[in-house]
Amino acid sequence: MKILYVLPFVVGLMSCNLDSSNYYQQFSYDDLQYLITDRSYYYNQGDHVSYDFPLTYLLNGKDTVEVTAYTDFGNSAKPDGESLFPNYYDFWGSSLIYFPSNTGFHWAKVDINQDTIHNSADKEFSLKLEKRSYYVYYKFSGDASDSIPLDTANIRGVIYQSVLKFYSDSLDRAMTNVKYFYFAKGVGFIKMETMEGKLLELLKAGKANRQYSNQ
Repeated sequence: MKILYVLPFVVGLMSCNLDSSNYYQQFSYDDLQYLITDRSYYYNQGDHVSYDFPLTYLLNGKDTVEVTAYTDFGNSAKPDGESLFPNYYDFWGSSLIYFPSNTGFHWAKVDINQDTIHNSADKEFSLKLEKRSYYVYYKFSGDASDSIPLDTANIRGVIYQSVLKFYSDSLDRAMTNVKYFYFAKGVGFIKMETMEGKLLELLKAGKANRQYSNQ
């Protein structure tokens, strides 16, 4: 597992010999389990689409917090002649949640990204708190659960399966003030806590909860 703290960053591309036979690659069913969406399949045709999903959290066991998960799919593919690397593109999916300032959290985000060089989608998880310059960032090449064992979690009486549990060490906590957060495949961010004791727990994910469709 690699942990980084980043502000603005730049990703560079390197030219190489590329095979364009599968120009529009597809995410697997497992890849889509890392996004907040009701979709079990998404057919990539080079377009860009966005979806909104309402979520309800409980703050410190008493106050409900209504937020929206913004999930996007897209890619950088361009017609030949318009791109510096015409046979290279990134296919990506992203789910982003902004929280009200009174929660102590600013945003939580998960990204999956695949390109024409690598056949497996990378997974990236990040969480930022209010009044903090740094955010905690975990990146995995391929399947995140290869690096962190999947677990279960009981959140307000609901048992979630396939849970990734991220815990910060002392240096991480000093920089980000993040104590830990849980991410359930097929659902999203189900629990997170700051070092100051701000606790958010998922109450309802609606149709975006693919573990329990009746929520």
